[in-house]
Amino acid sequence: MQTSVIALSNNVNETGFSMSDYIAFMGGIQNVMNGLGTSGGANGLMLGMRNNDGYLKTNATGLNFNYKPSKNSVLTSSLFLNTFGKDYDKVINRETYFTDSSLFSNERFNQQSNTFNNRLNIHYKQEFNTTNFLNVDVSGNWTKANYKSNTFLENLNSKHDLRNENKTLSGQDNSNYSGESSIDYRKKFKKKGRYTGGGVDYSFGKESIYSSLAYFATIYNSVNFVDSINQNINELKNNRTYGFEWMYSEPFLKKQLLQIKGRHVLNMESRNKEVIDEVSVGDNVLNPILSGKGIFSFTKSTAELKHKYISKKIKTTMGFSVALLDLKSELFDSGRRYNYALPFLI
Repeated sequence: MQTSVIALSNNVNETGFSMSDYIAFMGGIQNVMNGLGTSGGANGLMLGMRNNDGYLKTNATGLNFNYKPSKNSVLTSSLFLNTFGKDYDKVINRETYFTDSSLFSNERFNQQSNTFNNRLNIHYKQEFNTTNFLNVDVSGNWTKANYKSNTFLENLNSKHDLRNENKTLSGQDNSNYSGESSIDYRKKFKKKGRYTGGGVDYSFGKESIYSSLAYFATIYNSVNFVDSINQNINELKNNRTYGFEWMYSEPFLKKQLLQIKGRHVLNMESRNKEVIDEVSVGDNVLNPILSGKGIFSFTKSTAELKHKYISKKIKTTMGFSVALLDLKSELFDSGRRYNYALPFLI
């Protein structure tokens, strides 16, 4: 049994853990490769970042637990918590020269963002004997983030008289969670290159986004012109996916393999987007062009036949893929079907 903890807290612009930190935290490269992938960022651990502008604050904590209930089974799990804050200010004063005059521009920009993220990964591997293996993976992720940006721009003539000014205020609040799970079985045979297996998988996710945009523009001349945009956007997305696959590999002549693989996927999604325009103070209306909602699903069945040639000097893969795709949505009451077949060479 092994337990490890890793943490950081800093406010410099080169943030995150190194890859060697990640490997040591997971208990060795084998645990990194063993079902959890090789990218720490994808599994919740914040790896090193470079060339970031602004003032950054980073806090991250990870807990890893490895356990071998028996000689033929292993359990690996990890939990990561990350917070990331950024504050960026920029001021630009520009003078543009023409043959008979100059133009002055002054720009001020501020950006603030905060992100909280956590992720849980669980991997279990069971070897029933030397030819039968079972892998179980479960992972979940939850993220909450917000973003604000303010921009102010003014242009002046050569006499420093104000000609026009623009102000933009934007922001976004994002909250989402997702989960994935899979069970995968593999069986090897005594004949080298012959094996079979299959598995099932399930994933789900939900995302909620609120965005706001306010834009003000003023042009100063004999008759001052003022224009503005004030808009709020609400989005909600849901998705669920179910999958099943099976494959078989058979040695074919010398240094060659024939492989058959089939996969079936059912995906269901719903999206709802509302765009609200403020046409006057206190008078809000729904924008029908930019708003919309829909519920749709698709099922996809794929069959592949591959031929592989493997030698010390060259490796090639040739094959043929056939897929059936059924789409259903509120736009197509009866659904639509697409069939296609594609050859491939690697």
